[in-house]
Amino acid sequence: MIRAGCILIVVLNEAIRATGSGGRRETQMHAQVITFGLNGITEEQFREACGADAPTFANLPGLLAKIWLRDPETNTYGGLYLWEDQEAYELYIKGEDFNAIKSDQNLKDVDSQLLARFSAGEPALM
Repeated sequence: MIRAGCILIVVLNEAIRATGSGGRRETQMHAQVITFGLNGITEEQFREACGADAPTFANLPGLLAKIWLRDPETNTYGGLYLWEDQEAYELYIKGEDFNAIKSDQNLKDVDSQLLARFSAGEPALM
């Protein structure tokens, strides 16, 4: 875990195993951005909840990295997710973990966008 200003970067060990040491995968990774606003909770309460949820994200199949996003001036929070492949991305957006985020009454205006598909060492396809 790395803290860089207002951004918390969580790089998971799976990212190293996915490519190996210098190895390349033929599947396309997927970059997804999820944003939302806080609704009736403080940022401190949100941070506590995020800490409690960290093991869930660490164990999501195919999640290579998550970068936390935070802009309290606009009440915008969320994350940039890097998925191993299309299957991992789809399992998440169709699964109970993402549905729990969408239905959490402490979050509002939950939005998910697939930003790019790309292979390691190649430019992202937007």
